[in-house]
Amino acid sequence: MSTSKVDEITEKRKKLKAEVEQLQRELETSVDGIKTDVQDRMRPMYWIKRYPLYAAGAAAFLGFLVAGRKSPRSSGSAPENVDYIPPAAFDRSPTITEMVSGELKRAVTQRATSYLVSRLDEYLKDKIKEENEKA
Repeated sequence: MSTSKVDEITEKRKKLKAEVEQLQRELETSVDGIKTDVQDRMRPMYWIKRYPLYAAGAAAFLGFLVAGRKSPRSSGSAPENVDYIPPAAFDRSPTITEMVSGELKRAVTQRATSYLVSRLDEYLKDKIKEENEKA
């Protein structure tokens, strides 16, 4: 073999090695990107930011679901005979479960409302900023 052939093969080898290293770097970057994306999708905030109305609805639904049944004092309709309230209505105090579920319902509703208001505020600020930039 002549030296020109050996030099040509050596040059091709160097190019192939550089190309393989470049592909390996791109693959590592791609795998890191996929890993980060999967980790992001495992976080609840990813889904809440992506679908805020669904998240608020789900939070409200879960709040009412956790709260369970209505307490006797907060029934939707008024009793037929308002003059007489049976003494048993005052004897019963709320159970721990009712108190905890009521508090959870309140907290979830408060958080959902707070989140919705903050997202709406961000949205409006962005829209105002866009309008100002257009003008």
